[in-house]
Amino acid sequence: MYLCKITIPEGFIVDELPQPKLLALPGNAGLYRYGLTQQGNIINVVSNLQINKNLFIQTEYPYLKELYNQVIAKQAEQIVLKKKQ
Repeated sequence: MYLCKITIPEGFIVDELPQPKLLALPGNAGLYRYGLTQQGNIINVVSNLQINKNLFIQTEYPYLKELYNQVIAKQAEQIVLKKKQ
């Protein structure tokens, strides 16, 4: 689990935030939750990856690989700030 609190600098506002995401592996083998909330000048980021199995068979590898690819892509998304007018 990754929790992050970001303080928006004075004179800036949020222009764009990444959208929340929920991903699940078949058979409840894993789950990924990503969300952001803004309260005033604070942005809270929560990223939670939960793997519920300790052994995956070969046919499950593509699902696991795709989950990790989407987790990496989601965590690479940017928060866009702009200067106040």
